[in-house]
Amino acid sequence: MKNNKQKTEIPKKKTNTIISFLIFFIVVQSFFAYENIIDRLSQKFNTITSCFKNNDQINIEYGLESPLLPNAIAQFKKLFTEMDNHLKTHKWLVNDNYSLADIALVVYLQRLESFMMAPLWSDLRYLDNWYERISNRKAYKVAVLDWGDITASKRKENGLKAFKKINQYWLDN
Repeated sequence: MKNNKQKTEIPKKKTNTIISFLIFFIVVQSFFAYENIIDRLSQKFNTITSCFKNNDQINIEYGLESPLLPNAIAQFKKLFTEMDNHLKTHKWLVNDNYSLADIALVVYLQRLESFMMAPLWSDLRYLDNWYERISNRKAYKVAVLDWGDITASKRKENGLKAFKKINQYWLDN
């Protein structure tokens, strides 16, 4: 059977108008969706920063008795162990190239070391070697070690007092 219905052609000008409207509609919808995403991200950011402020307050008030401390130590141990496993087969964190990843993560070890916590990861030999290689870099020495830290002795003193408890949290994980 032959279909006797003729196709109705939409004039080209009308087609362009419809397409233009659809594009406009999509752009407007995208804009509102974008604003919604920005609003949601902003709300999330405010929630996160509020959490950090609350966490800081909790840590200040409770010190070593902070209920957040055991999980924080567990997260450091997990991160350091994952780094150690990666460094078994790679010279640096991003394959064999010293990169921003190394720079971004070395600060955690440096800060903990300044509190006398280096013994925590002494069994993570690849991590320890990685840290030593970075610490021996001239730029690291100039930027981190030689800047005249006036709080180093207080961190050392407080770290030595806290080590037993921190070490127990480390061993519990």
